[in-house]
Amino acid sequence: MKTLRHGLEMLFRPLYGWDEVKDQENAWSSLAYAVFLLVVSTALQFLLFDKGGGNSSFGWQTASRIKWLTIGSIAIIAGLAVNVVVVYQFAPLFDGSKDLSSAVKLVAFSSTPYFIAAVVNSILHYKMVGALIAAYSFVLFWNGLHKIMRSPPSKRGAYFVVTTIIILLAYVVLTFTLATMLI
Repeated sequence: MKTLRHGLEMLFRPLYGWDEVKDQENAWSSLAYAVFLLVVSTALQFLLFDKGGGNSSFGWQTASRIKWLTIGSIAIIAGLAVNVVVVYQFAPLFDGSKDLSSAVKLVAFSSTPYFIAAVVNSILHYKMVGALIAAYSFVLFWNGLHKIMRSPPSKRGAYFVVTTIIILLAYVVLTFTLATMLI
């Protein structure tokens, strides 16, 4: 419950929310938080998703929904793991603290808007709103690099750009790999 409160705090007070997250004793609650968001957003997407804009039958479209949500969920889990490894491994290069627990916290809490955007996209069918909400993940990630990973402000820009590019490329590769395997 405390971790969920930290997640909400992060959304509405991004500069101050990291202070509370930084003081958490273990990263397992942060990891559980990310898995909780994934499960809730996937379940809501399954229930709300209606490709084509009309009432869909519960036949083959349900199988298609399950397949694509499975691909997406696996890609997100693998992507979160890649994010943690990238943030963790690149920390010393940018004078940050090489702390696995901190990397898990940073990735878990900065992805909150991404999961919210997935649900908003399912409800509104207007991708631009979801994209704007998901972009807020980058703002949280930017702020967290300094607060959580203790990267100095002078190197935070380079740390952000390098890790973001690697993470985005990893998501593209993961998604295409999974899609070709399951199609």
